[in-house]
Amino acid sequence: MEGSSSLQTAIVSVNPAMTSFVSSLYWSLPTPRSFVERVQSHAKACRATVLSFRRHLMPGTWDGVKEGLRAADVLYKEISIGDGTDIALEIAPHLECSAATPLVLAQLRVNHLVAVLLRPRSEMARQRCDDYFAHFLREVEHSAGSVHLFIEMRDGEQRLDAKGRDVQVLTFDGALSPDEMAAYVGIRMLGREGPGSTRLLRALVYEYAGFDARLAERLIALTDSEILSLPGSLGPLLEEEPLRWSASSWAHGTHATIDGHEARHPLHEWHLALHKGHFQDEARRASQKRYWRASVQALTPWLEERRGSVLEVFKKPIDEVLAVTGGKIQKVLQSGKTVEIDRSEIDYNTLVGFAHYQGLRIPFDPISQRAFGVCKLAKSVRDDLAHLRAPKLQDISSLISETDGLLDDIAEKRQFRSWSEPSK
Repeated sequence: MEGSSSLQTAIVSVNPAMTSFVSSLYWSLPTPRSFVERVQSHAKACRATVLSFRRHLMPGTWDGVKEGLRAADVLYKEISIGDGTDIALEIAPHLECSAATPLVLAQLRVNHLVAVLLRPRSEMARQRCDDYFAHFLREVEHSAGSVHLFIEMRDGEQRLDAKGRDVQVLTFDGALSPDEMAAYVGIRMLGREGPGSTRLLRALVYEYAGFDARLAERLIALTDSEILSLPGSLGPLLEEEPLRWSASSWAHGTHATIDGHEARHPLHEWHLALHKGHFQDEARRASQKRYWRASVQALTPWLEERRGSVLEVFKKPIDEVLAVTGGKIQKVLQSGKTVEIDRSEIDYNTLVGFAHYQGLRIPFDPISQRAFGVCKLAKSVRDDLAHLRAPKLQDISSLISETDGLLDDIAEKRQFRSWSEPSK
C-alpha cells in the first residue's frame, strides 16, 4: 500500500512545552497500520461508517483514514463543521448540488465512489454531525445512492468493530502491544544508554509507557534522574489532566484491551496509588512492579555478562579453597540441604556466602576489595529481584557505578601490564 507523505513523514506536536510525537514510526507499527488496512478493506462495505475513537486522538489518525480510502480508490471530501455550520450547504459545493440534505446525500449518485468525512470542531458541532448522520442513516435504507458518509464518535460506547446492512463501526484506540512499545522505545532511545553501561533508562520508559506512545515520548523527554525516580516523577503529568486520569474510561484512554487482557494506563494506575480507595494498595504494588520488571530486564543480563570478569579477581583464593575440597564446594541451602557446586556455578551471592561462612580469603589489595564490594551490592540487588521487589535506587546506582569503575580499573591494569612486560 502506497503511503501518503503526511502519514509517512509527519512529526506532530503532542505538547509543545515538552516533546514531539513521531507519527511516521508509530504508524509503521502493526496495530496502527492494521487500522489503516481495515479502513481500506471496509471502505466500500457500507454507506454509513462510524469511526469510534478515544477522546484524545493519536496524531495522524485522520491521515490514516484518508490513506485507507485512497488505497481503496475512494475519493474523499473532508468537511470541517463549526457551531453555526449548515452541514447541507457546506457539503453541497463538494458534490455539485444545491443543498446536500441527508435525503439528497442518500439518493445522490456520482461517477466515482465518494466518501464524505464530517469533522466537527466543537461539541456543539459534534451534536449537529450526529443528528445529520442519524437522518442520513434513516434515508439510506431506502435509497440507491453511491455517496458514503463517515463520522467520528468519541463517547466510548462502541469499542469493537461491528457491521450491519447499511452501517458499520470501525474502532481505533491507539494502544500499542508490548512488542510494539518495545520497538517504539528502542528506536526512539537508540544511542541513549544509562545509567552507566546499562539500558535501565530504556527499560523504565518501556514499562511506564504502558500502551501509550505519547506517554513514551513524555518519559523520553525526562532527565535521567527523573526516569530513575519513576513512578514518583509521574506526578506533574497527572496534574496536567487530573480528571482524565481519575476514572476508568475507554474513551479517555485510561484502559485498553491488549492481546485479550485488560491493561491499565500507567497514569491512571499512579492516580489510584496516590489516592485512598479500594484499589490504592494494589495499584501502588502494580506501579512498583513496573520498576521491578524494568530492573530484571536491564540488570539481570548486565550482571551475568560481567560476572566472569568480576569473579576472575578471586581466582587465586577460590583455587585455594577448591584445592582443599577436591574441586567442589559445599553449599547449605535454606532448607538445610547441602549441595555441591563447581567453579562455573559460583556467582555473586555464593562468593559472598563463601567469604562469610566458608573461609574464602579476600585479598586486601584495592581491586579485590572493590570487587568484593561489587559482589555484595550485586547480592543485595539480586535478592530484591528474586523476591519480586524493586531494588532501592541507591543500591542500583551504587552497583552500576562500582561495577563500571571496577571493570575500568581491571582493564587499565591489564593494559599497564601489557605495556610494562618486555616483548619476547
